[in-house]
Amino acid sequence: MLASIRDFAGPRLVPALVIVTLASLVEGAGLILLLPIADLAFSGARSNSPVAGIAGQVFAFFGLGNTLQQLVFLCIAFLFIILLRAIILLRRDTLLGELSQGYVDHFRKGIFAALANAEWTAIKKVRRAHLLDNMTTNIARMSLAVRFLSQAGVMLVMVVIYLAAGFIVHWGVGILLTVITGIAAMAGLLWSRRSRRLGEAMTKSNRFIMDEMTRFLDGLKTAKAYQAGDLFAQRFDMRIDAARAVAVQFVQQQGRMRRIIEMIGACTAVMLLLSGYGLLGLSGAELLVMGAIVIRLMPGLLTLFTGMQSIFYALPAFTAAQSIRKKLEDAKEEITTQNTDGENELSRNAIVKLANVRVSAISDGIDTELLYVEDITLPAYGLIHVEGPSGAGKSTFAELIAGLQLASTGTISIGDVELGRANRAAWQSQVAFVPQEPFLFAASVRENLCWPSAEVTEQDIWAALETAAADSLVKRLPDGLHHELQDGGNRLSGGERQRLCLARALLRPSSMLIIDEGTSAVDRALESVIVENLAEIAQQKPVIFISHSEQPGKFANYSLSVTQDGRVIVQE
Repeated sequence: MLASIRDFAGPRLVPALVIVTLASLVEGAGLILLLPIADLAFSGARSNSPVAGIAGQVFAFFGLGNTLQQLVFLCIAFLFIILLRAIILLRRDTLLGELSQGYVDHFRKGIFAALANAEWTAIKKVRRAHLLDNMTTNIARMSLAVRFLSQAGVMLVMVVIYLAAGFIVHWGVGILLTVITGIAAMAGLLWSRRSRRLGEAMTKSNRFIMDEMTRFLDGLKTAKAYQAGDLFAQRFDMRIDAARAVAVQFVQQQGRMRRIIEMIGACTAVMLLLSGYGLLGLSGAELLVMGAIVIRLMPGLLTLFTGMQSIFYALPAFTAAQSIRKKLEDAKEEITTQNTDGENELSRNAIVKLANVRVSAISDGIDTELLYVEDITLPAYGLIHVEGPSGAGKSTFAELIAGLQLASTGTISIGDVELGRANRAAWQSQVAFVPQEPFLFAASVRENLCWPSAEVTEQDIWAALETAAADSLVKRLPDGLHHELQDGGNRLSGGERQRLCLARALLRPSSMLIIDEGTSAVDRALESVIVENLAEIAQQKPVIFISHSEQPGKFANYSLSVTQDGRVIVQE
């Protein structure tokens, strides 16, 4: 985590360290200045300490002869230091706040960017619950860790300054404070190992909670239909109880550490008082400043070591988030630089040929074949119907043709150009794809239809809606095309969402249209109208229609079947 923060902060890290050090030095100067003030206030004369000697030289330089003048001068200097300290601390806290929050935002943006640019095959391997867990819970824990890290860094510098102030008061005081601090540090490091183990347990518990939440939301309708919602609630309660138990253990550990450091502080104060008075022969002013140092040092140690525990507690969350980000970024690195001239190589109305194409996935070291195409040539235009049993590989075939994933072996050619990493982006720019799951934004109907960047006219929009049999749907909405779809269209039926997504694909300039179960939630009569409309579009470009329904087959110019073992064959 420290290396990651360093890489993010870059040149800004130096001024941050400078201002943290400067704030600590001003704090230490204020403590040391108490010594000559106490000398004058309690005894009216200077002690033999080095600080008192320096104060005497300053008094002589400014011609301050009596005690009152000297006290006024020192008090003004003390107030100036307090004011300077306030200004520096404000700047320090602002700078550290910007860096810590900026780092968390930078990390969150990095996960989103890696997700947006990763290969589809890599994204499919990431469980949605784990992805959400890392982008929410783990990022939140990282935010706390970074905040504690900045506080711990500040307090570490402050502790050093306090120890230096102890040596300035008297070498014996400095040594005793250093020994006590060392003992507390060893205890803190020993506890850090336990904090990390608790953090790992909390990371697992939060992941289980997110699993249960996504499972509950996905299966809520079924659970309500079977009156089994309380079963989900019971499982969720178990996960919450487990996470709470870990959190309570950590709180107990933090509490024990606070109590121990408080005891160490009390013992230190007693030892310093007795040693300073009986062994070192410190004056009253020196004992007073020594007490002020102890009062400041102990809370600093408490903040430092509890912050350390919090950092180790949150470290597994950072490791988990960094791991998933690295996997996604590695998937991006596997893609070679795209050929910007690739669009000119891929002509419209070109036939697609697949030869000895194999799609496989490696899981637990086992290479599993998902799809195999021996030798198939798709026509340059026409309605191409793809059918087969569930789980056979129809969606994998659609993703293959759409360029979402590349073949493990074999070749896919578009015209005279072989599809590969270099020209995949160019090919995808000419494909309109309708996936199984209809996806709509919480935005207006128009914004959804024109996403991501379609420049279309009003006439184009209504033509696409008519083809998708969605024109009457939009006209029924209160604000028509300007109607806001709440929660991604959750108030629409599944078939209505599918038709809007189909209309969006029709508005995309493309050389090929691929529809993966795009009418599975539409009634047969309406599906027949849609398929007939698509058959007309298929006279200008290939329309690959994947469906369990018989409707597309009635209008198909070409039919494929995916067998249960993932073989793609031509239907005669």
